[in-house]
This record gives sequence, structure tokens and C-alpha cells, in this order.
Amino acid sequence: MSHRLRSQHINAILLLSFVVLPTTSVTVLRTFHCEEFKDIDARFLSADYARQCGTPEHASMVIYAIFMILVYPVGIPCAYFAILFTKRDRINPNADSTASKLSRRRTDKSLAPIEFLFKYVRPERWWFEVADAVRRVMMVGVLVFVKDDRARIACVGFSMACACLVLFEKSEPYLTASVNALAVVARELWEALALAAQSIGIPDAGAAVVASDAQTRILRQT
Repeated sequence: MSHRLRSQHINAILLLSFVVLPTTSVTVLRTFHCEEFKDIDARFLSADYARQCGTPEHASMVIYAIFMILVYPVGIPCAYFAILFTKRDRINPNADSTASKLSRRRTDKSLAPIEFLFKYVRPERWWFEVADAVRRVMMVGVLVFVKDDRARIACVGFSMACACLVLFEKSEPYLTASVNALAVVARELWEALALAAQSIGIPDAGAAVVASDAQTRILRQT
């Protein structure tokens, strides 16, 4: 019973980290995004115009945000990698066929707590969840630092979406060809929606869409 409870707790922590990753990342990164008002020769935090940049208060916020970057946009993908790398030989066991590898993987009880990280991917793509976590952070985090120009935001976002499309097409991470094709189409539709919303000035569009992507995946796990 204690082993089962421990497994459930670890799985719940991984699920929680997966959900909060995009929204917390963009919130933390916005601490560094200031908007300049030349008429009053001052810069204010774009996420909260009541906070002036360059003040002792903002400096303390930056210190805290640096720590939180190590916890969320950097820490979570690194934690995923450490977990998966340690278990890579069990996730991708030495066997003659993919079916044999999957059979051995399903019966390995030591993998149950972290199954969420690799359940639907091919054994040799044990690392894919790390790449996907980085993708999700990039899609919401990089655009925070793009100058407030809708055309430039759309251009940068489209370039990243194309890079993600290449990653999916080349790696084919999922177990069946139909799921790989569906994943490419679905993710590009989600990201196109985010870019369209951002290009017309809807705030938090990228984080909301990526969070919805995470929620959809969690529903699929249950």
C-alpha cells in the first residue's frame, strides 16, 4: 500500500508540474519585461504599470524571479530529463522489437510513478517529454521579450512553430503513425490560434493556449 501511495503522489506531482509549467513560466519571465514611456522618462513593468522598473522594489522582484526561473522554466524540464535519463534503460529496454520493449516496459512496476512522462511515446524517444516541455516554455516565454510589435511577435512565434513542426515530423515520437500525424496537426492548430490571438493584442493568449494543450493531454491520461 505504501508503494502504491508513493507512486500516486509522484504521479500527482508530475501532473501538477506539467500543468503549471507554461503559466508560471510566463508570469516569472514578465518580471524582466519593462515598457519605456519616453514622455516621462521612466520604465514600468508591462505586466503591472503600478510597478516602476529600476527601483529597489523591482530589483527585489528580479532576484526572486531569477530563483523562480531555476525552479520552473529551467528546473522542471531538467527534472524531467534527470528522471527519464536515469530510467532510460527501463523505458527503452534491450529487446528485438518495439512490441517486446513495450511489453517489458508495461510490466516494470518501478516505472509506474513516472509513466506519465513516456506512456504514449516510442521506447527510443524516452527523452521526448523534455523536448516538449522546452517547446512549451519557448512558445510562451520567448515572446515575452519580443518588442511590442504585433508583426514581429507573429513572425517570431511562427518561426518557433515551424521549428516545432520539424521536431515532430522528424522524431515521430508517438507509437502510431496516425497519432503522430494528429499530434502535428493539433499542435500547429493550437499554436496558430495563440499567434492569431497575440497578433491582435489579446494578452496571455500564448500561455492560455499552451495550458489548454496541457489540460487536453491530462484528460487523455485519465
